[in-house]
Amino acid sequence: TMEGWPTVMHYAQDAIGIYSSYYFIVFIFVGTFFFMNLFIGVLFYNFTRANQDSAGQRIGGALLSDQQLKWIDFQRTIRKAKTEFASLAPPNNIVRRKLYYLVNSSQFEILVMTLIVINMIQLALVYDEAPESYIQTLEDINLGFTIFFIFEAALKIFALGYAGYFYSNWNKFDFVVVLASIIDIIMALSGNQTSFLRTTPQVFRVVRVLRVTRIFRVVRSFQGLQALIQTLIFSLPSLLNVLSLLILFFFIYAVLGSFLFGEIVQGNKLNQFNNFENFGRAMILLFRMSTGEDWYDIMFDCMVQPPDCSESEGNCGYSWAPIYFISFILIGAFILLSLFILVILRQFEEFHDGMSNTKEDFLEQTDMFRRIWGNHTRKYRGERMSHPEILQFFEQLHEPLGFAPSMLKRAKMRALFRLEVTPDENGFVYFNETLFAAMKRVHHPGFDPDPRMMREERSTLIACSKVKKKAQLKLKSHDIASNNNFFYMLALRRMAFKGWKTWYARRKERRDYNSRVFTIIMENQESDEEGENSDEYKSFEIPRLNALPDLRRTNSELLKNNYSEDSGE
Repeated sequence: TMEGWPTVMHYAQDAIGIYSSYYFIVFIFVGTFFFMNLFIGVLFYNFTRANQDSAGQRIGGALLSDQQLKWIDFQRTIRKAKTEFASLAPPNNIVRRKLYYLVNSSQFEILVMTLIVINMIQLALVYDEAPESYIQTLEDINLGFTIFFIFEAALKIFALGYAGYFYSNWNKFDFVVVLASIIDIIMALSGNQTSFLRTTPQVFRVVRVLRVTRIFRVVRSFQGLQALIQTLIFSLPSLLNVLSLLILFFFIYAVLGSFLFGEIVQGNKLNQFNNFENFGRAMILLFRMSTGEDWYDIMFDCMVQPPDCSESEGNCGYSWAPIYFISFILIGAFILLSLFILVILRQFEEFHDGMSNTKEDFLEQTDMFRRIWGNHTRKYRGERMSHPEILQFFEQLHEPLGFAPSMLKRAKMRALFRLEVTPDENGFVYFNETLFAAMKRVHHPGFDPDPRMMREERSTLIACSKVKKKAQLKLKSHDIASNNNFFYMLALRRMAFKGWKTWYARRKERRDYNSRVFTIIMENQESDEEGENSDEYKSFEIPRLNALPDLRRTNSELLKNNYSEDSGE
């Protein structure tokens, strides 16, 4: 464990000679630097296999490939994906739109990062017993920086909007620091006149220390540091599992230590503060031992035998105490504490490991998809897109999600057809369904006959369908609310009533004409050549009303068309 090995080497040099030190140096290199790291490597290998087997068993088996497991993980992310339209879309107002592009520009970001670094340097210039004028000058400079950062936060809130500003975790962090800076200014201006400041001066110091945390904003400007922080964030669930196991292990050994060595309170390293007298002190002592600090001295104190102790008082130790301590060091320090490192390495390998960085690529592709989707769906608040716009949308997407500029239009249409994005009855497609189809085309193309993969994809489609229904209800209620204007609704009612009245009048007129007699018999009152009256009659057929070219023609006009006085017919 490398604990106290130089002292043992020096004893060997005094007893044997200076060349005996090579024995210890070789042992440390081979035994500690090689075999112990090999031990951790074997542990990491089995930990990785256990993770893969567990991931496969959670979905019904351990025979799935890495690509299939990653696609399942991606699908779970797609189910929870949101458009974030309020935070990503530029505002409609001209002034806010210009400020939006200003605060998101690289020049503005460089200016802010530069001022943060200068502010940190200014905070580091304070030293003990500095002149009062020097301290006052630094305070005035710091006040100028604080005013700028307050102005920056207000500018971003105005340009991005409330939802857009607090969408970023970095903006949330910056807002907390700005609030602390405002409190710092108020407390500095009020001095010691407030009773609260006189009673709790430590609060003032804590608030001022929060200004130093502004340096963490520089992290997002460096991709390497940001990758490390993202790795730690992604590792938190697994780290909590390892921490739970470690606490359980400490709990068991603390109870055993209190039961076995609770009466031993004096020794070379054991005293009234460091002992196993109760559970709390045993936990603290075990935590100290897990760092490798004097664990072997504590072990020797727990092996004390008469005459250095009294059996009647029960403060003697046990000769087999090394079993307790060595097992604790092997399991606690070399295995459980190494699991924390293994979890972080595993996450870093999965998310930020060079060419195989599929998870990070997936997140970047999702952000790009969300941003371009917002540009095409401003009219519908980012929820849906008109079906004819899909081709233009995928043309603007970068590869691999989008179409290459060199693709022919026929090939693009075939690719869109294979996406299987089904519009609703109004011809709209929705975010989650389109994202799933685009991601499947890139990360898991084709048909997978594995029933577990089919079940996962079906679950994803069901989840996307639920999100689609919620979006439809949301848009429907929004459309109704947006048209809730008294004069507008009154005009719509008048137009509807007028249309119904016209339709009813025409329907009534049609029924009246259709109910008339279709054959009119007229008497021929003209005499023949012999002067004798004729009893013959002429009949004229009137066509049905719906066959007439003009519905407003009268009966007299119909008779004129069928009977001519000049011809006598």
